[in-house]
Amino acid sequence: MSTGSAASDAEDYVTRRRKICRLKTSLPWVPADTKLSKLDTLRLASSYISHLRQILQEDRLQSCGHPHRSSCADKHENICPLSIIVLQTT
Repeated sequence: MSTGSAASDAEDYVTRRRKICRLKTSLPWVPADTKLSKLDTLRLASSYISHLRQILQEDRLQSCGHPHRSSCADKHENICPLSIIVLQTT
């Protein structure tokens, strides 16, 4: 990752910081003025990816005629679990 020089370490830090900031701005339901730690940003991104995976899985099951639907999706179609996590962290 780093060649050991101070300049290279600084560049690596700036690159990581930019990527975390970009990731944060890519997350829906996270207001722009919300302060999140790097760890919270990664956790929210992971939760969002899981949420998207679940949606894709449900779409696949529905498109093949399978009667299964998530009980959570039936009860809370318009509420994303990620939005609940964001509310809890603010």
